[in-house]
Amino acid sequence: MPQLQPNQQAPQAGARGPAASQPTAQAPGGAQRPVAPQPQAGTRPAPSFADVVAGAGTLEPGMAGEAVTDVQARLTRLGFGTPVSGSFQPATVQTVSEFQKAYGLPATGRVDQKTAAALVKADMCSVTLEQFLQLFQVDAARAGKELRGLNPSMYLAGLTTVERKAAYLAQIGHESGGLQWFEEFASGADYEGRRDLGNNQAGDGKKFKGRGAIQVTGRANYREASGDLAGMTGGADLEKNPGRAKDDDMKYLVAAWFWQKRGLNEHADAGQFDSITRRINGGTNGKADRDKRHQQALKVLRAG
Repeated sequence: MPQLQPNQQAPQAGARGPAASQPTAQAPGGAQRPVAPQPQAGTRPAPSFADVVAGAGTLEPGMAGEAVTDVQARLTRLGFGTPVSGSFQPATVQTVSEFQKAYGLPATGRVDQKTAAALVKADMCSVTLEQFLQLFQVDAARAGKELRGLNPSMYLAGLTTVERKAAYLAQIGHESGGLQWFEEFASGADYEGRRDLGNNQAGDGKKFKGRGAIQVTGRANYREASGDLAGMTGGADLEKNPGRAKDDDMKYLVAAWFWQKRGLNEHADAGQFDSITRRINGGTNGKADRDKRHQQALKVLRAG
């Protein structure tokens, strides 16, 4: 089965503006102009980030310059803490590799065209630590950990607009009780024998009960999610190990898989939030809480 691919093209570099504030110098007439960081001794100048996105260069260890600063700032916003120094040192190699693994890319530690394009799109699809803390009642340490799983899922789901992000965050917020649980409380016995869910063996109801930030249910869904997410999970087999669907590295990815497979961005684009709820829940259970979370997310995200 082909692996699930994010459904939006990467925007052009700089879509969200400068990655980090730059030092300025006094220009004639009193205007301020940016000053590009200077390569340190023993380093090679880096190509521009726009050139890397265009496939005209690669950022590698030993390079320094504005493009390296840009990459480091993007990684930091995405929850991959790394010093923003403008120098491509071993810490940056490690962080780039971590980003690549999380986003289903070869973990080379270098920023080639595919990695640069993924950084641009991931930046567009993500939420910041500050936004996350306004939406969920968790401490900063846990928030940073959650972002490492949440932001790749938002990239996978193609959440390139405020409306899409707000709908997604509201739904996972409700389904998980504000990120308190990622497994259905009920035993799952009610799903026993549900052929529409692919539960065709004894015990499937309990084995494949709802798990993840949006509770994916049924043997057929676990099997399909395993195949589609293989590129981002290292081939984790949810059909053999269904409990993995609630683990930190998987709980948001299965939610994003469900979101994309059900075409929920189309409903978010049309402002049909209740329609999204029905496709997740089968009805409109928890409507008041979902609506409250949705309005809060829209407010926080629109504020930037």
